[in-house]
Amino acid sequence: MLLRCLKAELQKCRRSPVWLAFVLLPVFPAILGTVNYLGNIEVLDNAWYSLWSQHTLFSSMFFLPALLSVFCAWQWRLEHTDHNWNSFLTAPVPMIDLCLAKLIWAALVSLLAQVWIGVLFVLSGKLAGISVPLPPELPEWLLCGAVGGVTVCAVQLYFSLRIRAFAPPVAFGLVGGIAGLIVTAQGFGYAFPYSLLCIGMRANNPEMELDLLNGFTGKTVIHPNQIPVVNEMLRVSQQDYADARAILNWDTGSGSLVSASEDGGRMNEYNTHSRWARRIVLRAERYGVRA
Repeated sequence: MLLRCLKAELQKCRRSPVWLAFVLLPVFPAILGTVNYLGNIEVLDNAWYSLWSQHTLFSSMFFLPALLSVFCAWQWRLEHTDHNWNSFLTAPVPMIDLCLAKLIWAALVSLLAQVWIGVLFVLSGKLAGISVPLPPELPEWLLCGAVGGVTVCAVQLYFSLRIRAFAPPVAFGLVGGIAGLIVTAQGFGYAFPYSLLCIGMRANNPEMELDLLNGFTGKTVIHPNQIPVVNEMLRVSQQDYADARAILNWDTGSGSLVSASEDGGRMNEYNTHSRWARRIVLRAERYGVRA
């Protein structure tokens, strides 16, 4: 019976215009992310990793939750139309098989969306002039992002089942994506379905950036393949290193305790930033400075 439900859902998908949204919507975060990367390339100096952080920041928080929400709401639309629920309840089809078939198709759509995001990412990087090899972790990011998308689909399918209208579940998905960013920043991302999407895709490398922001310079890994990723994140940016050296080489006899950074974008204070500067130099000696 599950197979029959899957075939029925496939027939619905073939006639749906929702595929156009899956082709077009991921293009927008790719464009926004690439433009943001090129506009801040002096700071975002980690090639593919920096470009990925910009792409996924937009797609995992805004576009993907909305896209998956639209698909899930559309999946239940036919059942909610007219009196189709009455017809379904009189048919010899278990409810669990219907729900499982919809979740399986939603999972497949989540995977296809990640593949398309990966293709757009590679094309954007080539157009942006990135010549270094692709990150070896890219397939893992895409796969984990697809798994995170399945959790979003499960929640959205439930709300779309309970709510007959099309728009409210989609709006809930949008709000959930934004809330996922807040929950992740608070350290509870693994307990919130909409945060799993950005965590799986390593959107803006949330965990490592929060660790560094709070002064932690260590990270527990469960597989040797994770070590290069962690070490890469612990490398010091050129701007941080230049500011740290300037603070440690401060001419205390000048009478001035405040100075602008080399690019004029920061204000360095000798008394306030001395400890930070020492930690940055120690990190640079251990992990290196990004090229």
